[in-house]
Amino acid sequence: MLGSAAAPVKTYTLIEVPVKEPKKFTYKTYTAGTNELMELNTLPDSVAGFNGTVFKERARTGN
Repeated sequence: MLGSAAAPVKTYTLIEVPVKEPKKFTYKTYTAGTNELMELNTLPDSVAGFNGTVFKERARTGN
């Protein structure tokens, strides 16, 4: 990750979209190789790079 001394980690994300309520999708990110679930709370709130800052999306409730 930019600005971090940690080694890079390859991941993949599965997106589950319910047929009847597609707006209520969920996604989970896993570490490639070990298939370990990556908890979003272990990631920083933002990452700054030469193209700007990317912010972590927060789960929304309602609607």
